[in-house]
Amino acid sequence: MPSALGTIVKDAIEMSVRGHIPGISFDSRSPSLHEAAERGDVDSITKIISIVGPKDGSVNQLNSSGLSPLHIATKQGHSNVILALSQHPKFDINGLCKDGYAALHLAVKHRKVKCVKMLLDRGANLNVLDVGGKTALHMAARKANIEIVKMIMKQPNVNVCIEGKDEATPLHAAVSSGSYEITRMLLKAGANVYKHDIGKQTPLILAAIEEQVDVLNLIIDAASQHPTLLDSYIHHKDHEGSTALYLAVVNNQFDNVKMLLDAGADVNHAKDDQMTALHFAAMFGFQEIASLLIEKGADVHCETDIKQTPLHKAALYDNKTDVAEILISHGADVNAVDKQEMTPLHCAVGKAQLKMTKFLINHGAAIEQADIKGKTILHFAVESQKLECLEMLVKNISKETLESLLHSKDLDEMTPLHYSAKIGKLNILLRLLELGSSPAAKNELDKTPIHIAAENGHALCIEALFESSKSEINDDDTDGRTPLLFACLHGHYNCVKTLLRFGADVKARGRNECCHTPLTLAASRGHLELVDLLLDNGAPTEAVTKFRDTSLHLACKDNWVKVVNLLLSRQVDVTARNVRDETPLDVAIKNGSTDSADAIIKSNRWKEAMNCKDSYGINPLPHLIAYMPSVANSVLDKCVIREGSPEDKDFAVTYDFSYLDPHPDDNILCTKRHGKAWFVNDISEHDCHDLLTHELTQASLYLKWNKFGKISFFIDFVYYLSVVIILSSYVTIIPNHSLQYVDISGCPIIVTDEEANNQTILDALQQNGTLDRFPEPSQRTVRALNVLRIITLTFLAGTAVRFITSIVYLRWLFFQKINTYCTMAMCLCVVIAIIQLDMTTLIACTSQKRATWMGILISWFLLIGFLIRMPVIGLYLSMFIKVCNSVVKAMLVLVIIFIGYAYYFFITLGYLPEFSNPFLSVLSVFNMALGETSFVENFIVNNKGPLYYDNLFLIFTFMMGISIALVNLLIGIAVGDIDAIRSASNITLIKLQIKTVDEYGRFAMRWLQLKWYEDSITVYPNRPSQTCLTKIACLAVNWVVKVTNRSVYQRATGWEYQSRLQPVVDTVEVLSAQLEQTQKSLRKCKQYWTTITSCCKQLLEKLEQNWIKEENLLMLSFLTYCCFLLTALIIVNYVV
Repeated sequence: MPSALGTIVKDAIEMSVRGHIPGISFDSRSPSLHEAAERGDVDSITKIISIVGPKDGSVNQLNSSGLSPLHIATKQGHSNVILALSQHPKFDINGLCKDGYAALHLAVKHRKVKCVKMLLDRGANLNVLDVGGKTALHMAARKANIEIVKMIMKQPNVNVCIEGKDEATPLHAAVSSGSYEITRMLLKAGANVYKHDIGKQTPLILAAIEEQVDVLNLIIDAASQHPTLLDSYIHHKDHEGSTALYLAVVNNQFDNVKMLLDAGADVNHAKDDQMTALHFAAMFGFQEIASLLIEKGADVHCETDIKQTPLHKAALYDNKTDVAEILISHGADVNAVDKQEMTPLHCAVGKAQLKMTKFLINHGAAIEQADIKGKTILHFAVESQKLECLEMLVKNISKETLESLLHSKDLDEMTPLHYSAKIGKLNILLRLLELGSSPAAKNELDKTPIHIAAENGHALCIEALFESSKSEINDDDTDGRTPLLFACLHGHYNCVKTLLRFGADVKARGRNECCHTPLTLAASRGHLELVDLLLDNGAPTEAVTKFRDTSLHLACKDNWVKVVNLLLSRQVDVTARNVRDETPLDVAIKNGSTDSADAIIKSNRWKEAMNCKDSYGINPLPHLIAYMPSVANSVLDKCVIREGSPEDKDFAVTYDFSYLDPHPDDNILCTKRHGKAWFVNDISEHDCHDLLTHELTQASLYLKWNKFGKISFFIDFVYYLSVVIILSSYVTIIPNHSLQYVDISGCPIIVTDEEANNQTILDALQQNGTLDRFPEPSQRTVRALNVLRIITLTFLAGTAVRFITSIVYLRWLFFQKINTYCTMAMCLCVVIAIIQLDMTTLIACTSQKRATWMGILISWFLLIGFLIRMPVIGLYLSMFIKVCNSVVKAMLVLVIIFIGYAYYFFITLGYLPEFSNPFLSVLSVFNMALGETSFVENFIVNNKGPLYYDNLFLIFTFMMGISIALVNLLIGIAVGDIDAIRSASNITLIKLQIKTVDEYGRFAMRWLQLKWYEDSITVYPNRPSQTCLTKIACLAVNWVVKVTNRSVYQRATGWEYQSRLQPVVDTVEVLSAQLEQTQKSLRKCKQYWTTITSCCKQLLEKLEQNWIKEENLLMLSFLTYCCFLLTALIIVNYVV
């Protein structure tokens, strides 16, 4: 039995062999398996294998290069190492290395014959595919290694027809390598000669490509064994539609072509595009092959799908004249036309093949023949952009023919000179002019070569054309467009500059659908440099198109802001209107060109643009507010003018409201906007937060509030408060329906409706002395109630008058407010409550009570809705509403869970009153979510059902999970969203104030509107604000100074009283303001607390005397009304 030390040493050696102990080596004579395999050290390998044991798999382990010891030994050719490794039981002879090769693949690849023999003897699998999808036999055949192929084919399980990933067999590999011997061996072993690979290439096609006639002959002989298949085999097409004959021709394999033709290949067989072998031979210039094909019967007149003959193909190349000579000598038509009616001469000239062109002309090619588009060889020569081609034609054709070609026109009536002006080759254009081409020639659109050159931006060609004949530079085409218009249209600066230098008319106007001028065209395309150049050369800025659009209109339409800035600096009219009655600013707004609109507003001509009003009398500001708030913000910024230093006492800020708030006499008040002349309304409607908080908007709102809002708001507040208090007082005096009876001590008791309607029960109780009727109301109470009814009905009548007035002023807008319907509902409830009250007994029926509480509730909510518009209180009321909205949304998440729990408790605890029906069960669950439940009574004492523990478990999860989750959710809403809620509430408050002020302003009489209207105000932020007392003091001081003929504010030098009196006046103002504020606060506080103390004292005294009579209740109601009214007056005074 081995010792413990021996076991440890053995394990360490094994780990070292496996590479598990990096950096540790026991001896240089103890290498790893990979090192020993590379050296060919059989002894070390034998020793290591004996140490690691038969169950260890390290013999197949890959090193960092992805090779196992077997792969390393095979690459090095150590067959003895392979033999040693194969002794291990875990030895894997077919394992793949990192690159996807087995050992047999590596042996074949590196031509290690001994290793191949050793691997084959040890049972290597011949059918294993490498990373490229090939077997060892594929690799050996491709490398033409006859010895290895013979060795593999001697194996009993060899498959010579095996396919790789590309479906190729070893025969394909052997033919590609050109090895006759291996091909013969494979065919003899039964290889399938008809098999094609994934690219549909057969061994015959591969043999036809290579220069191996013997291999091709061998393949043809093998295929001839089945004569019925030979014809289809020879004409088999690969995935590109090429046969063996085509590929042999393309690869210039003359012998292969001859052998295939002898084997029966069809010399006129065509591809899918009708290209024959002769077309290929002519195109590549293979003279011998072309002669052979013609000798074997190839048709020199055969045509492709575009009707091109072999001569057309030969004409495309300059060095194919020998093939062309053969074709013509065998009857090819030198003037044959293709589908485009192009002859071989057209093809040669179009490709600038000079030798071929001369050859074809010498062989009788038609020189003046035109193609299907009417283009002659001179057109093609110009299009080739080769002057040599043009010169060659000039030398090889007669003068008369040349003259005819120079003036020839295609189907568009374009001459060769037009073509030269289009491509812009100056040397060709000059040569054509020298030869006599006319620069005044016009095409079917009446365009001259100068038009074409200007359209394509060739300034030098324009100069050459003009100087050649001094032609009219302002010629126009069928649409009235001059060369200058074309150059401006496409933004060719140099062409425009050249044309202007030669006298082009900058006022020219087209006759097409738009009637552009050069300036409007350049501006519409955003060509800044052209606009500047045209303006420098006298282009009229007032020029307009057919639709009366100026250059500024067109630049604004497509938002060319740089062009807009340039035109503004050149004093282009910003008030011009097109046929759609739009100014440039209107066009920019309509097309969403924010940058252009902003450029107009930020220029020093912004007032001109803003003073332009549409047919309704509206300036552009409402449209800017609706579609471009950022530009509207720039307008508002322009309307705030600051003068002086912000630290200076005389620092002034002037707010110009003329654009934000038009004059009452403005035509806008008579338009379809129904009096919405104050554009702050538009800001509110479009929810523009930045504009709402802008200082100009706030200043306008403050001014309107001071003019219209304060008094109207106070009157409305008193009105609403009076309605609420009077209605509350009226209801307070009416006895409760259930308090119609008192006991023997005079205390009210509750009698149900059922008992009250049963006269027998009531009589029995009265006879026993247990029950007595409630005392009849006194005449004083009835009279007071009648007075209150009259007052209430008067208020309702006043409300009706307000409704009628609002309908007259607001029209349908009045019915779009929810406040209208709430007020209607309140008035209806009050009318029902008054009419149904029995004034004899003052007993109210059920419908009267319901109408009463609904009217009271709605009136108080209306009062809250009115208070929400106040600057301070309204903010927190709005925040409260926003928070309630968020809470409702959060609660909706838990509603489904609550309903689920409610139905469970209804099923299991339905015998309890709280869960006796689904509705009560839902209410109880909501109550439980707030932590209110009779836990012991319901779930401990009365929990008698079979689901006792189920109920306990569910109530525990509900109380611990849902309640805590709800509380945390609500806290998260209150804490997390408080900033957003405050911001949103502030915006809501501003909107409500705007709405309120606007409504008050509309109701104001016209003479008041005219009197209170101010188009601008100036404020001095650094001066102390003046209250009423300070104003009176200043007036008094001014009066005294005027009496003494010494003005306090006169700034003439030499007046010594000014410097002495001014500090005194300032001090008096500050002290007067502080004194007035202090006195007012103390006086109001004293009056308030005196009144409250007196009321409370009288109330306590009466309560001690069992003060329960109706007349005292009436007095209490009026006292409460007074307290409420006084409190409200103080609050409103402080806030407003």
